[in-house]
Amino acid sequence: MGLIDSTQNISKEIQVMANVTQEKESKSDLNARLERELEQYIGSYFEQRGTVAIFDFYNLEKREKVIQELGTCDYEYVRINKIYDKVLRRVAKIYENHQKYLDWNAHH
Repeated sequence: MGLIDSTQNISKEIQVMANVTQEKESKSDLNARLERELEQYIGSYFEQRGTVAIFDFYNLEKREKVIQELGTCDYEYVRINKIYDKVLRRVAKIYENHQKYLDWNAHH
């Protein structure tokens, strides 16, 4: 009977560890998805408004609107707020470099 109890306990521990691992992977996937969605949202806005878009995104009301649009729960709102500035700077830099490339091609 002791061996069966030990086996069941080990089985339960393995299941708990698997659930924890799965949750971490899910959180990682969720974080990656939120970052992609934010990047796409900001990128499409840059395509419409040009370089002045960066000023819109530094507006607190715009930031809150974006967070509310993309997030669905407290964790997502906090995560989007946390990565917002980093993603905004990255998209702005990509857009700026793309514009330089287009300008260079237009003159050569």
